[in-house]
Amino acid sequence: MVDIGLAGFTALVIDDNDFIRLTLKKDLGALGFTDVYEAINGMEALTQLERKPDIIICDINMEPLNGFEFVKHVRALNPPASKVPIIFLTGDAHKDSVHEAISLSIDGYLLKPVTQEKLKSKLTALLSAKK
Repeated sequence: MVDIGLAGFTALVIDDNDFIRLTLKKDLGALGFTDVYEAINGMEALTQLERKPDIIICDINMEPLNGFEFVKHVRALNPPASKVPIIFLTGDAHKDSVHEAISLSIDGYLLKPVTQEKLKSKLTALLSAKK
């Protein structure tokens, strides 16, 4: 795969775990992302959509609005907001969760803990069309 570079992109990271958000923010910064917005759950993340992130990285298991519910809200918006690539970053690898993610048109699925190399590979694949 050709390295397109990730400089200049923006991301929204949604996770109820402070350490995960901090680690992802650091990793995304090291990959060249200019802005990384944060939310602790899907409800808070809905208010961050006005920032028009290039990609969303989202946990599944959060309250009061979990990752699946958040994605349903995003996909119901008008384009281009409904088309933003979304990656689930989760510890949940149950078959039912994976099938539900596929039914919601999730663009990627990474299991925690994720390495910076795997994250970069997935981001490069999804954002290469936007470059």
